Amino acid sequence: MVAAYEEKGMTVALLFPPGADPRAPYLALPSLAAALRREGISVTMRDLNLEGLLYVLRQDNLDAARTKCVENMERLPQGERRDRLGWALLHGENLISSMDEAIESLRDPRKFYDPNCLNWARDCISVGANLAAAGLPRSVYYDVVQIKYDVEGINPVYLSDLINGMDDPGANVFHDFYEQEVLPCLKLQEPTLVGISINNSQQILPGLMAARLLKKHGFFVVIGGTLYTKFVPQLQKHPAFFQHFCNGLIAYEGETALLELLTQLHGSHDFSSVPNYLYLDNQNTVRVTQTHTEDLNTLPTPDFAGLPLDYYLAPSLVLPILMGKGCYYNRCKFCDISYINRLSPKPYRVRSVEKIAEDIHALAKRFGAHHFVFTDEAIPPKLLLKLTEVLKSNNQHRYNFTAYARLEPGFTKECCRRISDMGMQKLFFGLESGSQETLDHMCKGIRLTDVRDVLSNCLDAGIYFHLFSIIGFPEETESRARETLSFFLKNADIINRPGNSFDIHPFLLAQLTPYFEKAEDLGAIIDYRVLQGKDFPTCVHEREWTNKRGLGPDEVARLLKEFYQILRKTFPDYHNCPFQFWPAFEEYAILYATYYEKRPFHYRTSLPHRGDNIPYLLRWNPINLLLTDEEGYSVSNLAQSVLFNRDTFHLLSSLSRHRQLKPIDEIMSSLLQGKDAKKEVELREHIDGLIGLDILQLDPSPSQGQDANSFRHAGGAALSSVDD
Repeated sequence: MVAAYEEKGMTVALLFPPGADPRAPYLALPSLAAALRREGISVTMRDLNLEGLLYVLRQDNLDAARTKCVENMERLPQGERRDRLGWALLHGENLISSMDEAIESLRDPRKFYDPNCLNWARDCISVGANLAAAGLPRSVYYDVVQIKYDVEGINPVYLSDLINGMDDPGANVFHDFYEQEVLPCLKLQEPTLVGISINNSQQILPGLMAARLLKKHGFFVVIGGTLYTKFVPQLQKHPAFFQHFCNGLIAYEGETALLELLTQLHGSHDFSSVPNYLYLDNQNTVRVTQTHTEDLNTLPTPDFAGLPLDYYLAPSLVLPILMGKGCYYNRCKFCDISYINRLSPKPYRVRSVEKIAEDIHALAKRFGAHHFVFTDEAIPPKLLLKLTEVLKSNNQHRYNFTAYARLEPGFTKECCRRISDMGMQKLFFGLESGSQETLDHMCKGIRLTDVRDVLSNCLDAGIYFHLFSIIGFPEETESRARETLSFFLKNADIINRPGNSFDIHPFLLAQLTPYFEKAEDLGAIIDYRVLQGKDFPTCVHEREWTNKRGLGPDEVARLLKEFYQILRKTFPDYHNCPFQFWPAFEEYAILYATYYEKRPFHYRTSLPHRGDNIPYLLRWNPINLLLTDEEGYSVSNLAQSVLFNRDTFHLLSSLSRHRQLKPIDEIMSSLLQGKDAKKEVELREHIDGLIGLDILQLDPSPSQGQDANSFRHAGGAALSSVDD
């Protein structure tokens, strides 16, 4: 078969569109590329998410965006959009010259592990992305830190919006990149087909913009990925989607489908024989072919060759690894993730541990990777233990891993010790709720009485953990929601480590879930009228359903605000909530865990206790903007502003300007200037609050960070000149 494909000269271009965080490569394209290359097919891969970001952050493009942003502001009346453009322009002018340094800081093996520097770099990139969007004629929101790509007036749930908006350059941050960098290369390559993988909602608009452009230029475009796999019934009703955006769409798994599709493109064009495929027939009717599930043990090791592995925004390569598809538990009423695996009678299909170990060794040898993220929704502890045994037989290399798991008693002391020895650095657990009643209602299948033991076992074994939690589930009352807060308070002694992390989010009612399918029986009253006419709905907006016997959206927002205020005081050292220093992203978390495995971590989100002798610099966050008025100084970072009187501002600035590292007790003495103990308590609380807002920073190694006096006020003068 290899010779047959080679003789036909088949080539494939695979594209991963913008709309994700470019910390590391994603798994979809390398998995498909490996299967195609094994059959002799020439494959090129383009990570347009990474390439597109780096393109728009080029100095010349940011300068052009700044000029256009000014022009946009001049013609706009007072209002929300004008304010947003003003925000982007102010922060952009402060940071635009630092963009190259910010990008390189994330790749720097020294600066990256300074969390002050890491946060500064990501804030710079966030500002740059916002500025690039602000320069467009349309109101566009683009960010890769708080992942977002939205265009005012284009709602991706409506096909009519997509059709009318995807040709508009004024809505496309990547228009010039697509036209100048992507399209010419593809014209030279002349691929048999172009595959575009769309996996999350933020990729819809940039992904379909690319698909529309390429289809107009005559390329055979195939869309794949997990997102549109959820909409097979809807796509059957909308031939216009295929007329405008693609020649076909592969739902579910694509390895066998792509191979058969290539055969048909060089043969009889009988697309009915292509599995998992949606296409238009001669009568403009959408046809859906038979489904096919892959045998995971026959798939080759993912092939990352051709991706710009040295250019991702991290100092070391972290690669994704798949152990199995689906979810072995598969019964949570709130989760739609397992939906895309429903074509298989097995809820969780697993690759043999021998194959997984071969994948790890092969990727380490070929690409120099020693950090891996298991991408499974949840990995059973027994499977991890089996892998430890197989990897132990070849112990020439030390690998490091992170994974998602369930809080079940299988994570015993012995299990955690063994997987820690294998290199497991962090586990991401779905706690969801601290109320057993709520857990039972959602059919989570865990017991709170087991959770503390599991977390303790991780702690004893040196494995960090992240806890996902949610409030606002159907029929969840305020008293049950408060049990989630109580869980974090009662277990603070285990959780309060720099490498541990947690979050509490509002509940989102996804459509392909039992909570939607059996809504009234489970306490959710949905306004189905607002759902009518939505072609590709993924979830029900918080105002489109009523929690019949539970919390409403306003109550959830009130409780979250209260909870974070309490948690900020409970976890002041490393989790001045929701701000924390140790990054919780999978790739960054594993790199930090490896780096700080034998190093002290002195970075903090509050002042150390009295008697701490570690020297620090108390400084302004260099991302800050400074605005002056008659009352004093307003200092603003990307999230909030704080007003200072002149005396307090100059007092804090004097410490930052002299850049002297001192123990906190000495810093406090300098600030207090002989005032009494009561004033010290008040001042410490005030400074802790400013550190928690990331207005002030404690820096134990300022040589790795940015110039603390570099932020500017609206008039353009540096802080040091204002101070003087």
